[in-house]
Amino acid sequence: MSSWFYTRFIESIQKEFQGRAPEVFAPDFIGCGNSEPWEPKKRGLFLPLDYSRQCEELWRQEIQRPCVVLAQGGLAPVGISLASRQVDNYDGHKAVERLVLCSPPTFDAMASGIPRATVQKNYELWSSKLGRIGYDVLRNKAPIKFFSSLFLFAQSDKIDQTWLQASSSEAANPHAEWPVFTFNAGIINQRGLYDELSTLPQPLMLLEGEKDSRRAKERDGFLTCVPDCRRITLPNTFNVLPWEDPDATAAALAQFIGGR
Repeated sequence: MSSWFYTRFIESIQKEFQGRAPEVFAPDFIGCGNSEPWEPKKRGLFLPLDYSRQCEELWRQEIQRPCVVLAQGGLAPVGISLASRQVDNYDGHKAVERLVLCSPPTFDAMASGIPRATVQKNYELWSSKLGRIGYDVLRNKAPIKFFSSLFLFAQSDKIDQTWLQASSSEAANPHAEWPVFTFNAGIINQRGLYDELSTLPQPLMLLEGEKDSRRAKERDGFLTCVPDCRRITLPNTFNVLPWEDPDATAAALAQFIGGR
């Protein structure tokens, strides 16, 4: 949810397009990176809508033309919202030309959402005293490396000091806990998006890691639900493809854009 995650990917985009690279925008979502601090009790919990509105404002101010949206992991609902939302000052059908979901949740989770009671229980746990203690432990480099090896990376040598330093520095920010709590509670994935997926007007690419084979099977529903959907699997990757293999991710994106 912070822009530093895409640094290597953006560099690979510049190389892939060899001097004709498109502009790339990587926002710090509310409460993350260099954005303003965010506390739910004061600002509310309008997610993923607030993240979508943030990107819509970026589009109005800086982009103002059809673009390609890449949404990483659990931020997939934000990508779907940006592609499908139509309001007075934003039309996702015209603003978004193509959509990439990189290691998204399973199709059932996206189509049906997460039960409200489950999300509430998760949020209460994460924001409790016990949850905060767990968060304080997990934001150190050793637990981050263990978690990354278990859930994010296919190859442990890709978990380098740059990743560990950036992750631990982000987590050390006292305001960073709220985005983590809400994200892990499942608030972003609370509302089912079957209607949006089944009527998505743009081509959709599912970008998956080879090691993510179990969840890949549970994403097959995208192929039958979304009118124009294709999938690409990158070798020797798991869950954070733009960081694990930015060159292969950039090449897949270039191929997708080129297939107009």
